Amino acid sequence: MQLDDYLRVMVKRWYVPVILLLMALAGAFLYNYISATRTAEGKLAVPLASFTAYDNIVNGRALAERVAARLNDGTTAEEIDNQMAGGFATGDRLLPQYGVSATDEDSARAQVIANIAMEESMVLFRETQEAQLEYIQTSYRAERDKAEEEALAAHEAFDRFQANNNAYGLPTRIAQQAQLVSELRLENGLATALEGSGAATASGELSGTQAELDRLLTLQPEYNSLKLAAKLLEDEINGLEAQIRSLELGGSGYDSAREAVQAELDTANSEYAEANTAVTTFLSANGISDLDAAIREQQQRVNDLILLDVTGGVETTIGQSLATAAAALERMRSLQPEYNRLARAVEDAEKILDIREEQDLFVVQSTLPTTNQVEVVEQAQLKSVFFWTAIRYAVAIFVAVFLSLLLVYVLCFFERIPPTLSNLEKALGKPVIGRIPKAASLGGRS
Repeated sequence: MQLDDYLRVMVKRWYVPVILLLMALAGAFLYNYISATRTAEGKLAVPLASFTAYDNIVNGRALAERVAARLNDGTTAEEIDNQMAGGFATGDRLLPQYGVSATDEDSARAQVIANIAMEESMVLFRETQEAQLEYIQTSYRAERDKAEEEALAAHEAFDRFQANNNAYGLPTRIAQQAQLVSELRLENGLATALEGSGAATASGELSGTQAELDRLLTLQPEYNSLKLAAKLLEDEINGLEAQIRSLELGGSGYDSAREAVQAELDTANSEYAEANTAVTTFLSANGISDLDAAIREQQQRVNDLILLDVTGGVETTIGQSLATAAAALERMRSLQPEYNRLARAVEDAEKILDIREEQDLFVVQSTLPTTNQVEVVEQAQLKSVFFWTAIRYAVAIFVAVFLSLLLVYVLCFFERIPPTLSNLEKALGKPVIGRIPKAASLGGRS
């Protein structure tokens, strides 16, 4: 097909591309009118570590339900979920920015939905973080409570063994008893230096001193129990104070959680003060300031008086006292393996308890959110629709022009075009030497 023929048909059928172009523009306008929606987008600053968690909240069903409840206009959560979207947004802040958008036929309503979605997403994110923190704290607190129970059980077994076998402060008492036996065996000449009234005094004091030692030893279980209770309360107070310090970083959104922990801390402080008062009262009531030191001193005094009594030659012989002291030493040494085992069990249980308390503190401090975790950077603003509108019109014009050119090309085949001289010469294979005008041929016939 000759270009001249195509152009001639194009000029002749000029209304074809015009009609198609008008139809395309009308179609684009009608589409924009029918599907006219506006999108509003707000931006929030979200730490990178919390980005995925926040994205799950924005695109979750719970947020759509909260927004629908806030609107309270009959819109369902499914409809809100279809209108909302969230994802990474560009910005000039150091923290990554997250965009929350809403699309609606009413531009004002789109802004309202987007703003409500941002507010509720921050509340829901904080609640989720609190629930996660509570779960973690509960899990670690259960481990801590278990360790505390094991420590108490180890202390109870150790105290019971010491009470049943009169084995309080066994290592120190073994050392003192061994020294007594050694001194008795050596007969170091103390009898000469302590002759006379000194021996009689020692003999008179021994029974009273031994009775005082027995009294002090009977106080050991209750004393240990009071000291352990105070220590556990002190550890609990340290943990609660660490929780409060961390919750204070969370801002006003964590006031309720902080108040609950503060109430626990106040109770623990009160109980700790009572525990310390109980220890002080117990010591004062029994006329001592340090029970462990008093027992050691009293045991040493008993040993000295025994030695003084023997070397003074009063009532008993050195041989009898040596046999008694050696038997007591042997009994103490036979208790030492079990004593050491129980003491190690207590030490190991306390170490595990310390580890669990440190883990609890670390988890609380590392998992609590802070005020800058999520903050609004920009309230919801309407997004420009010029770009997509221009794209639609451009596509419509392109399609109209393409179809016009194609339709004119098709029409060229249906147009009766008179042959030209060149066409006749090509068809006949001979040159054309003359031409009869149409008017003349018609006149000749008449």
